[in-house]
Amino acid sequence: RMNAAIDSLPLSPYFVLDLTRARLGGGMPIEPRPTDLREVCQNVVEEFEAPITLEVDGDLTGNWDDERLAEVLSNLAGNAVQYAAPETVVVVKAYAEGAEVVVEVINHGEPIPPDVLPFIFEPFRRAEQRKKSPTGSLGLGLYIADQIVRSHGGTLAAHSADGTTSFVMRLPRVAPEPAD
Repeated sequence: RMNAAIDSLPLSPYFVLDLTRARLGGGMPIEPRPTDLREVCQNVVEEFEAPITLEVDGDLTGNWDDERLAEVLSNLAGNAVQYAAPETVVVVKAYAEGAEVVVEVINHGEPIPPDVLPFIFEPFRRAEQRKKSPTGSLGLGLYIADQIVRSHGGTLAAHSADGTTSFVMRLPRVAPEPAD
């Protein structure tokens, strides 16, 4: 069974280094290589023991760090499963859109409060600020996911209304060259 949230991973020296680098503006280190995002999505979805549907369409190949993107998708899918209403299915959609590949992770349940949504990718912020996380989460998962996507030259956005929450990752097919 996969531990779906980056937040609950043990803190390693590399994690602390990545976090520090990201906070200082250096971005997350990535190692881009030819990747089929269809396979990355499929592997992540298969590791969950939860109702998740994968819908893919088009050419999902590009030059990305597949391990880092698996971290992002694992975090987004894990959050979607955790906050989904009972008896609902989380949907992961991956599709080609021009020069980009888009992955959406969608669940049905309580929406993210509108006053929290603009800050959802900030470190140490949680949607339920007043409640302590049952997993001991530090509120870093979405921040780290956002930083990984940014390091690929992409964007990560959150939308939540009318009982549906979606996270949308947009990636250019070629990640920028890593800075030395």
